[in-house]
Amino acid sequence: MEIIWTFTLLMIPGVVSSMSVTGYSGGGVTIKCKYDKGYTDNKKYFCKGQESMCRDRIRTNEKYKWVKNDRFCLYDDTSSAVFSVTIRDLRKLDSGTYQCGVDIIKEKDSYTEVKLKIITGINIKPLEGCNSQTESLQNLLEQIENITAQELPLATVTHVWNMVLNTSGEISESSSSVSQAVIASNGNRVLNANEKVISTLVKPTDTKKSQTESLQNLLEQIENITAQELPLANVTYALNMVLNTSREISESSSSVSQAVIASNGNLVLNANEKVISTLVKPTDTNDSVSFTLAAVEVEIFMVGSSVTLDKIPRLVTTNCSVDIDLIGIAKNNNETRSAAVAFMSYNTMENLLKPDFFNTSTDTIKTMMSTVISITLLNTTNTKLTKPVNITIKHIRKFDPDGSLYCVYWNISEWIVDGCSVLKTNSSHTVCSCVHLSTFALIMQTNRGTSCKPSESDSLLDILNLVCVIVGLVFFSLALLTFVLCQWSPGVNNVARINLCVSLLLAHLLFLLTQQFLSLIRRHQVLCAVISGVLHFLFLSGFVWMFIEAVLLFMCVKKLSQINSKRRGVLSSRFLCVIGYTVALVVVAVSAGVHPKGYGSEKCWIEMDKGFIWSFRGPVCVILALNMILFIYIIISLTSTLKNLNAEVSHMKRTKSGSSTGSSSEVFPVDSN
Repeated sequence: MEIIWTFTLLMIPGVVSSMSVTGYSGGGVTIKCKYDKGYTDNKKYFCKGQESMCRDRIRTNEKYKWVKNDRFCLYDDTSSAVFSVTIRDLRKLDSGTYQCGVDIIKEKDSYTEVKLKIITGINIKPLEGCNSQTESLQNLLEQIENITAQELPLATVTHVWNMVLNTSGEISESSSSVSQAVIASNGNRVLNANEKVISTLVKPTDTKKSQTESLQNLLEQIENITAQELPLANVTYALNMVLNTSREISESSSSVSQAVIASNGNLVLNANEKVISTLVKPTDTNDSVSFTLAAVEVEIFMVGSSVTLDKIPRLVTTNCSVDIDLIGIAKNNNETRSAAVAFMSYNTMENLLKPDFFNTSTDTIKTMMSTVISITLLNTTNTKLTKPVNITIKHIRKFDPDGSLYCVYWNISEWIVDGCSVLKTNSSHTVCSCVHLSTFALIMQTNRGTSCKPSESDSLLDILNLVCVIVGLVFFSLALLTFVLCQWSPGVNNVARINLCVSLLLAHLLFLLTQQFLSLIRRHQVLCAVISGVLHFLFLSGFVWMFIEAVLLFMCVKKLSQINSKRRGVLSSRFLCVIGYTVALVVVAVSAGVHPKGYGSEKCWIEMDKGFIWSFRGPVCVILALNMILFIYIIISLTSTLKNLNAEVSHMKRTKSGSSTGSSSEVFPVDSN
């Protein structure tokens, strides 16, 4: 078996200090060394050894021309600030440490270290020249097609696959002078060669463990791709392999742990993003790439520094679309003024990223209502969004009006809702708004039960709840009318009682209406969140007014002994109203600022998880504790005051009785005779 081995490596000084390169005896390697654009006129060289004792193998000041020195060739492409070094007819003695160097006058040269390892024992056909990339690729593909081995080691397959993709990527980057027929021919042969090489990894086994290992090995090979750009044919081939392998694993994953499934999902997402990023090409204005496979639809849009569009068109796939301010993001990238976004809609990814990974406090049935959607910024330094992203999602399953819809995103091992909300929804589509980019989905929760009809106990509980709320509304209304219409003594302050009734009346009325029309309100997440915030405010106001009434009662009891004191309230009505409503408003405002997504649960109330419910429970507990303290003090004070009053009244009665007896003796003197 004869194989041409060509390994292409991008090396960036200051970023990669050392890189290991493997070559095979008789073959060749091509190393691409990137340098700072300020040194385009400087000499470039490739030497063996450490920096202080490095012996030149080739050194030149030529630009855009292959320079040869024995088995070493160097080509300096100043337009891209990259020089390439090719070593032909590799030998065992070539192993060692090399330096990609830039000759800098009066300063220390710029180096990038390369550690080269040569493996012997494999028959390799030597390279005939330095710059025949297309011929080298064709020779390589011909010899891959002649492989007769049924199985090859993973290390060998990895090197072959990397070499084919990287070499074809180099050709595609410089394909302006190559005919379209040659490019198409190379693409077809690359696909066939990759399929032939990958087939040598297939071993007779049916264990799920080996399937998972095969997927992980495949994803590791993708991670090792060093080409900056790849042809579309290579990208679609790699995506098909990854998604098909992951689908086979998910279909037989009944005995695989949830953690392993989630881990495989993360690996697949990362690998797909890596492959898709190789389709991004530099542009001054704008460009786009789109394609559709059996398992995924992909839309890529790129903008450059000279883009003339006011906004990019909506990115659309069969089941979803997205609006994103890519031009605003590009303007925030001060270095390049460019940005690229990839929009992917997966048809089978829910088999890995299952809806059951959406953890909630209640035991409900989770249903995936959409395809899994991935939105990511590619080759973009500043990924901060200028405005929220709106995603219009088509329902892929029947919509249940009694269910609760959630816009969620994938966070390592679970679906969560942080940063995403439902803007609006109907029976066929839902619009989600998110403040960050990630992998998204639409999940519906429905109550778990054996039948769609609610149980008899639930129905009785709902009826009892409805009756109690209505009775409460009636009595709150009667109390409010009593305080407002009846005439009261000027010394009686009813401000706290009136506002207490108003707060509880409005809170119970809003609660009743919300529960009656919950299925309609839940379709509008923003409205549901607003209602839960208003309920939070009204109920808290009711408790604050209870505390104010307790304080007023305390002040009244303290003045019982002061008979001649004026019966005017110390606190004005206006001041009481400010206190009664401001305290509740501050609590709600702080709660919304700290955790905005805490409002808008399934029942349009406060979320019970993550401790957010304590934004209501906490103030209520404090108020109840203070009221209890005031109540105990009032009872003790009232008891003491009444005892003193009783003693004074008894003393006054005895004094009055004695005075009456003395007066009678003076008016009617007793005759001693």
